[in-house]
Amino acid sequence: MDEQWLIRQIEEKREALKKLLHSKDFNLNDHEVIKLSQELDELILQYTQYKTRE
Repeated sequence: MDEQWLIRQIEEKREALKKLLHSKDFNLNDHEVIKLSQELDELILQYTQYKTRE
């Protein structure tokens, strides 16, 4: 796993979350929204850990 891969994954998840939020009328309690948000959080955490190791 490298930095560019993580950045692409984060951007893809951000776009997917944005589209999902629009389709769910910004329902932050929706199970799909919560799951995708958690996946995005995990990717951001991985990126942060990657950067601190450099």
